[in-house]
Amino acid sequence: MIELDRSAVPASIAPLLDLARTWGIPDDGYCSDVVAAADPTAVQNLLDAVGPAPQSLWDWLVDEAATAESSNEYVALTCLTMAFDEALVRKPPVPD
Repeated sequence: MIELDRSAVPASIAPLLDLARTWGIPDDGYCSDVVAAADPTAVQNLLDAVGPAPQSLWDWLVDEAATAESSNEYVALTCLTMAFDEALVRKPPVPD
């Protein structure tokens, strides 16, 4: 497992690194499979954590994208947001 350094990201998004260890899968196909097979409660936890993420997450990702070398934290959090997008697509509609 890749080490992720909480001090390498803003404090407001450091808690997301715990989720990134689970959901930050850099292979799109494998990530899609993991989200599809995941327990619905785990998927909802992903949605609940990333959906209302602070703007500092997106600002930090943009700033990090401009650097010469991607950090482990940048890759993990970027992949976490991709898993979030996958979960949004796969989430069953809420009944009326």
